[in-house]
Amino acid sequence: MIELTELKLVTASNIINQRTKAGMTQAELGAKLNYSDKSVSKWERGEAIPDAYVLSEMAELFGVTVDYLLSSHDGWEPPKEEKPEEEAPKYSVDIIIAIAILGIWTMSLTAFVVLWLLGTLWWPVFAVALTVSLLTYMVLLCVFKRTKYLQFVIAAFVLSIFFGDMPEAIYNTSVYFQNQYRDDWLTKPLSKEIIQDVDKSEVVSANLIDSPVLGAISPKELSGGVKTLLLMANDKSGKVFNASTCGDNCAKWILEIAKKKELTITLHHIMEFGDGPFEIEILNTGHIVNTGLEYVEEAAALL
Repeated sequence: MIELTELKLVTASNIINQRTKAGMTQAELGAKLNYSDKSVSKWERGEAIPDAYVLSEMAELFGVTVDYLLSSHDGWEPPKEEKPEEEAPKYSVDIIIAIAILGIWTMSLTAFVVLWLLGTLWWPVFAVALTVSLLTYMVLLCVFKRTKYLQFVIAAFVLSIFFGDMPEAIYNTSVYFQNQYRDDWLTKPLSKEIIQDVDKSEVVSANLIDSPVLGAISPKELSGGVKTLLLMANDKSGKVFNASTCGDNCAKWILEIAKKKELTITLHHIMEFGDGPFEIEILNTGHIVNTGLEYVEEAAALL
């Protein structure tokens, strides 16, 4: 019988070989499976074996069977670690904006000095400079497609909902949570409130939750709805999550999270958000709804 350690290494080697044959990087494979490149690296180092669901998805992706991925083959070699790809620096946009605004205020200061020396009205210079700076800031953000920052400048965040399937959305939120969550997520005040309200459980520490039904549990044993809410609140990747894994008791928390960050979700049912007022954008139609009745009418027409 094959030992667990050897099974991990065999599986790791098979994943590396199949990924290499497919011409994919760790990051590309992770994206197709809704996992990070760090998770793929962990599998390929033989530190862990993907769960049955992921193995099934991976086998289908590579055109092999799950048994093939778990079996030893000729030419087997211990896996070598592949370093995650480094992202290129993203400072150029901020530098351009800073230079543009600095230029505006330099010209304004020059105009102020000239007007002050001439003894004419000078204070409108600063009012104009402030207005032009804000307009320049927003225009440059539009040009460079930094729309989430522009949205913060001109309005409060809006919850965006797409009814139906989105190819890029994360549907198995429980599996994604188990591989992506960080300990500090659990100890944040908002996370504690969500866990207390939805699961009626108390966070004792980053790795321990006291459930009135199950007793002492780990974060991985939280309900599917709570896991989805914690992803919405804490994940910074900008991914879209399937909110149909949540019950209606999650609705108020989705609205609360959307007040703090740009949030897009998918739904396959009419979630009860209450009477309002709120601001929800229906991505299927581009309409903004502000009351429960408007929301239900839009959703009913799409489902």
